[in-house]
Amino acid sequence: MARVKKEQIIFPGYYRDFKCRASACSNNCCIGWEIDIDGETLQKYRSMPGELGEKIRTNIRTEREITYFLMKNGRCPFLGEDNLCEIISTVGDGGLCHICREHPRFYNELSGVTLGGVGMSCEAAAELILGQDKPELYGDISRLLDWNDEDFEISSHLCRGLLCAENILRSEELSDGEKLSRLLSAIKNTENKIEGAIFGADIGDCEKAFLPPSADIFSDKENQRGEEWEPSAIAAVKGLLPTLEFMSNKLPEKISKAKWSRARRLWTDSADYRRVLLNCLGYLATRYIPKADGDFSPSSFIFSSFVILSLLISDGWCLNWGKECSDRGKEQPSCDKEPFACGEKSLDRAKEQSGCDKEPLTCGEKSLACGKEQVNCGKARIGCCEGACLSDKIFSDAVRAAVLYSEEIEYSEENVLALGQKDADFFDK
Repeated sequence: MARVKKEQIIFPGYYRDFKCRASACSNNCCIGWEIDIDGETLQKYRSMPGELGEKIRTNIRTEREITYFLMKNGRCPFLGEDNLCEIISTVGDGGLCHICREHPRFYNELSGVTLGGVGMSCEAAAELILGQDKPELYGDISRLLDWNDEDFEISSHLCRGLLCAENILRSEELSDGEKLSRLLSAIKNTENKIEGAIFGADIGDCEKAFLPPSADIFSDKENQRGEEWEPSAIAAVKGLLPTLEFMSNKLPEKISKAKWSRARRLWTDSADYRRVLLNCLGYLATRYIPKADGDFSPSSFIFSSFVILSLLISDGWCLNWGKECSDRGKEQPSCDKEPFACGEKSLDRAKEQSGCDKEPLTCGEKSLACGKEQVNCGKARIGCCEGACLSDKIFSDAVRAAVLYSEEIEYSEENVLALGQKDADFFDK
């Protein structure tokens, strides 16, 4: 399994396909964000000649030792009307400050090796991450570690935990439910091993079975308690949201209206919904397992993030899936069944409709899902939805939900710490 290397930095395999969409991006990172300028680039800007150098110096300010660009109506002053960067157009990427050059990349330092990735706040990155058929993390990178480094033992546990997570996600023998519970177990036990190395104790093995109660959140038996009932672990995550700080009310409003019963139903009925969420879980593992330090709890943060993503993605997915299936039903006037309802296995319903004069599940320009056959659908990188077509609309909404999560949670250090606090161990709920 080939990995992408950039100097001494190891990236997941999907990174080779990552490319900024520039003016075609619908969620431009040059709009609505404060852009800080690092010290090295600031020195370069102070001596940059010509009109561009003068314009840069006119449009920067320094407050409390932080230098930044002055935004104009929420836009970077160097973002043209065509949504292209004037600095890149004039002097190339080398003229960018560090944050503009690196976004949305992130890095985690281990013993002798750096693990890189791209964050889901970027729609191009989120689409790559959510659309993987088989998630790629980093493979076996333990041989690259520096044995003489003082943190070698911690880095070794991290590498084994990440490899364990990747093997679980790529398994063809495990069900998606088994992947979820085993992956949560591996994350929790890797965290325990790291804490053991930090504090001088030997705690468990990430390969051994450890099934926390929270891993059962999608269990069918939970639905027997009623549509409005939520597992305690889900309620605990929702209960933390009012304590967080958000740039807008969009995320908390969506979560407050989202029903866990919908997410649970989609997890049961939609293979693609499960795949998207497991891909999210793999991404969270690569980004946050390496941050285990004895104070921050990756397992708590990853689980709570998984719950938030499950709710956000289920909202648009359920709405659009149900509408598309309903529209399909309306196209079949001779059917004696009601239009497909969200959460039902539409392929089975189609088989029941022997009187239909339409070919079942033909979705025009959208993806065709017919039994095991999967036809790609433009930007949507996932094929079929176990009998319901996964259209560009559904996949795009899932990507937007992931972007919203990342912007509101991952880009707030306070929110990350709040969801990753040790005493908010959702595995004990």
